[in-house]
Amino acid sequence: MNKKKKTYVFNQHVLDILERLKETTKKSETQIITEALELLDEYVRKDRELDSSLDIMLNKISELSYKLGKCEERLSQLENK
Repeated sequence: MNKKKKTYVFNQHVLDILERLKETTKKSETQIITEALELLDEYVRKDRELDSSLDIMLNKISELSYKLGKCEERLSQLENK
């Protein structure tokens, strides 16, 4: 693993959260930030996958709705003959 030293500036609210998590988890700041970034990355990936799945489902629903409308129209024509 390639490690680089970086410096970040956080506002007081974030520093308070970080301090609270250090006390609660007994983990280092680096561990907490690493885990938080990994969780966020996983969340974003799953969110994109969900969006993609929802788009596919909405397209399929739209297609099926159109086909149902055509079937109902044809049935109505057949019943009126």
